[in-house]
Formats: sequence, C-alpha cells, structure tokens
Amino acid sequence: MEEITGRNFQYHRANIYDLTADELGTFDHVLFLGVLYHLPDMVKAMAIARSLCKGTLHLESHAANDLGLQEPVARYYRHSSLAGDITNFWSPNAECIRDMAFDCAFDLVSQRTWGDRYFGRFQINEEPSRKSKLQWGYGLLR
Repeated sequence: MEEITGRNFQYHRANIYDLTADELGTFDHVLFLGVLYHLPDMVKAMAIARSLCKGTLHLESHAANDLGLQEPVARYYRHSSLAGDITNFWSPNAECIRDMAFDCAFDLVSQRTWGDRYFGRFQINEEPSRKSKLQWGYGLLR
C-alpha cells in the first residue's frame, strides 16, 4: 500500500530485459529515469519500454552533451571509469537518444539538456513502418 494516498499498487523488482507487456500490461505514462546509461543494450531496453507504453515515455539519462557533435554518438565507459560506478555503461548524446527513440516508434515532444543530463518526453507512434526495425532486431514491438 502506498503511504501518502493509501492506494494499493503492484511492486515489481525485476531486470528491465525480463519485463513484458503480457505480464505487466501497458501504461499511459512510463518513467524511464536514470536507467538508460546503466544498461549494456540501450536500444533493447528502449524497445522494451516502448512495448510497455501506450502513451508517453519520460526519459532522463546521463548524456554526452560535451562532445560538441551533431551526429548521434554514445561514449562507452570501461569498468568503473564513470563516477567509480561499475554499473555505468554508456553516455549517449541527445541526437543518439532521439534516434534510438525514433527507431523504437517514439516521437519527440520536448527535450532539455543541462550539464551531463538529458530529459525527453516522447509519444508513441503506431505507424507499422516505425516498428519494423525493432521487430526485425528483437521481435519486441507488435
């Protein structure tokens, strides 16, 4: 039971790569906050988030905003070289996050960057052609 409102909710502790819409259902809002850069396969994780989303994805991540590049890139962090944390894998720039979201059938609504952080709000896109790359790659989007 949630302490502020007293409402009941389901709590799941799971690996993102194990989440399925068949088990959890889909949600109007998916909060994908501070997760992306901790994952070895960012695209697969975003595709899973998309499979759980029927409305808006709110995504916040560490980002390589300091590279000064306009093309999509991601910096890889060896071992614990980012903040001494072995769970940090990637630092995608804003262009990289937008392109991954596009291929996961999301449309950018708004975004903001500050320092080494990125926040984007994305709406799902139901065009079949937008789902084809991830269907081919992972079989995740229906």
